[in-house]
Amino acid sequence: MSSSGGSNTELRRTRRQAHQHQRRRRSREWRAHNDARTSNDQLTRSNDATHGDGGGDDDVEHAAVPLPPATPPAGAGVGRYQFYSTTVGLVCFVVTLVVVAVLVEWALLGQYVTRQTTELRTRIVDLESRLARQTAAAPPTAGSPFAPPPPPSSSDYEPRERVYYVQAIEVDWDYMPSKIDPLTHMIAPGYEKEIAPNLLPLHPLNVSDLMSSMRKRNLLKRHNNATFCVDRGDGDYCSAAATATTSTALVSCRGGVVVAQRSCTCVMGDDDSSDRCATEDICTSDSEGLTRGTKMWRCAGTSTRIMCMNGLVTATTLCDGSCSLNATGDGNCDDVCVTERPRTAVDRKMWYCSPRNDARIMCMMGRTTMVEPCSDGCERKPGTSNDECYSFCASHAVANKQHYCDSSSGSGGSTSFGGSLVTCAAGQETARQTCDLGCTDNGASDDECQNYEAPANFCAGRSAEKMWYCDDRYATTNGGGVGVRVNCQAGVPLRTDVCTNGCMKMPEPVMDHCFPTPGGGGGASSGGLGGHVHIGPGAGEHATESIAKSRTRIGTTYRKCVYRQYVDESFSAQLQQPRHFGLIGLMMRAIVGDTIRVVFRNNCTMPVSMHPHGLEYTKAHEGAPYLGDNLKSRNYGGDRVAPNGTYTYEWLAAENSGPGDNDPSSIVWGVHSHVDESGDVNAGLVAVVVVCRVGAADVRTAVPLDVDREFVLFFNIMDENHTPYIMKSIRRSDADMQLIMREHLMTQAFIDSNEMHAINGYVHANLPGLQSKAGENVRWYLWALGSEMDMHTVHWHGHTVLWNKQRADVIQLNPATTRTVDMAIPLSAWPLTAMLHCHLHHHLHAGMTALYRIAHASDEFVH
Repeated sequence: MSSSGGSNTELRRTRRQAHQHQRRRRSREWRAHNDARTSNDQLTRSNDATHGDGGGDDDVEHAAVPLPPATPPAGAGVGRYQFYSTTVGLVCFVVTLVVVAVLVEWALLGQYVTRQTTELRTRIVDLESRLARQTAAAPPTAGSPFAPPPPPSSSDYEPRERVYYVQAIEVDWDYMPSKIDPLTHMIAPGYEKEIAPNLLPLHPLNVSDLMSSMRKRNLLKRHNNATFCVDRGDGDYCSAAATATTSTALVSCRGGVVVAQRSCTCVMGDDDSSDRCATEDICTSDSEGLTRGTKMWRCAGTSTRIMCMNGLVTATTLCDGSCSLNATGDGNCDDVCVTERPRTAVDRKMWYCSPRNDARIMCMMGRTTMVEPCSDGCERKPGTSNDECYSFCASHAVANKQHYCDSSSGSGGSTSFGGSLVTCAAGQETARQTCDLGCTDNGASDDECQNYEAPANFCAGRSAEKMWYCDDRYATTNGGGVGVRVNCQAGVPLRTDVCTNGCMKMPEPVMDHCFPTPGGGGGASSGGLGGHVHIGPGAGEHATESIAKSRTRIGTTYRKCVYRQYVDESFSAQLQQPRHFGLIGLMMRAIVGDTIRVVFRNNCTMPVSMHPHGLEYTKAHEGAPYLGDNLKSRNYGGDRVAPNGTYTYEWLAAENSGPGDNDPSSIVWGVHSHVDESGDVNAGLVAVVVVCRVGAADVRTAVPLDVDREFVLFFNIMDENHTPYIMKSIRRSDADMQLIMREHLMTQAFIDSNEMHAINGYVHANLPGLQSKAGENVRWYLWALGSEMDMHTVHWHGHTVLWNKQRADVIQLNPATTRTVDMAIPLSAWPLTAMLHCHLHHHLHAGMTALYRIAHASDEFVH
């Protein structure tokens, strides 16, 4: 095989050499041909020059040498020609592709540049518009949060003195101006008659007249029987009416049971006014010496003791027994072991029912030694027999009957709302079931529970925005019947409310409401605010106790004392602050090294002060009264500024008052009154100070240069019970002052109703002005004060923030702490209206919520 392979190689070599030899021969022939052609042309030109064109006879005729054709011989240079033509074609193709690619790239680049140019022009127009508005405001104040941008600061900054004029003034503050929660469309209970006519101008339901007549009918429905107190809250009521407005006895109800009855000429109050004996005018009778302070305690009704001083009610005591006047005319609470003690030591009775029949009390030597609760009530035994706790099943023994209605928590009658179905066996209670719509007494047969179940297609086609819908099969007007409303989500019933006083239908998108039950008080079954109880899973809903208005509830408006900023020391022109500031009086600004001077005037009726966090000061400018360095009480003017007094504070924004290494260019500190810190803060005396890093702020206004917008949020449970203005708030409200003082002032329900879970003094998403734009850098200043309940977790829906160089969407706040966080909103961000709230469930349900808006970069709005 190697010999054959060698032969083939030799053959190919020979052929190649022959082919090359042939090509060289043809090339030589081609060159010889060209040389001959050239020689022939030269000879022809030479003959023409010598003999002329018209030569004579003796001219020698020269014949042209025959030449081969101009084309090269076959095979001469063919391979090289084909190579050149192929190369040129490929080059042209590649060049064409490159040109097409460049054109496409330029087209795409042009579109991108056009889009970016449009967005940049939009931002430039927005910035120019903002600058024009700021420049037009004359002159920009040092405390303005949105002052025009200054020339850049330099590192050799010279500290300045920044002056602010602040006055403390009294205002009527409304925590919920709209009376509607935009998150749930919930109307604040008690304000339906004010809101509904505006929502229903053409609706046939006249809510205002209906609410008034509803209260009157309920108050006039008086009767004197065993169930008199079943459907009434704790208090004093006139018995069976002799006329439309008077009766012959005043009955005291406690826990749904008649505990006492006094014969007198009883006068029923108009509408929401309380009932009373005509002969009793609490704390106003000169004949009894009450206005002169000689007799301090007075009986109000049969079981309440009132302390009177100078004609005013100063304290209330709810007697466990009854109240009676002693020999000196002072009111005393009667103890059961004193009033019920045996006359002799031989026939001794040890156990006595309490006046409210909710326990039995062991008495020895006229003193209480033991108390045994009675869940089903206490049964009084005659003579010397000990009183015993009542047993429901022992008193309900019907042959062949196991299930019995217990309407003690209902409204009486054969079918009572809120009743229970009790299962008895051998005289003992074995089970108890709550009845949604009441319990039906079937006589000798087993009683039955009436429970609610929503129809299968009830929620089909219902709007998720409205959420709550009345069931038309039940009472939908205030006729005293029981109504039902259903919460529909995604076409499915989620939970149900039974309305004790009927269900009120509202137009889209406002949710249907339960008619309020007159009289205020506790839960729905006992006449609670809102007049409804929850059935089924997820019973938690926004707390309404603190925003309700009734005979025993103040509502949403309270008297407060707040800081406000003014133009100069005349305090005649108030500076307008951003809308979202709310209760926050003002934002003071400084750059590290600056001195803040505050000319402060107190126009409130109590002594107040201004105490800053994070700044440096001397004792005279601390704004907090306590013993000085020499341990002697000294009168520093800034510690306690009296009403109508004026004082000038001076604080230093030192190096350790400014931003740290991990902080942004500015940080926030809190300012509040410190005379009575709890009372002053709850009254509304709060402000903030923002301190900027040197070189990072406008030297004229101390506004940070690296942000487009700033918001400040103050999270606090405003406890109106601990303010000096609680009595003013009660008097200025629609509540019954005497009823609150006599029955509710010290009750936990009333105390809870005055705790407002607020952001900047607003509840239930009523905080205005949190608006920003796409492409802006937004700085949020967060602050909290209060008690151990004021642990807050601030959460933004839809966006994140940077704090301490860490990314987060929840920031934790403890009492008296501040946080400064940045939110960079992309230029491409979608327009958004999102929720901002404290994520503690109790605070969220109680209304510590707000809405913030992100608009398009070209939108205009009011700050």
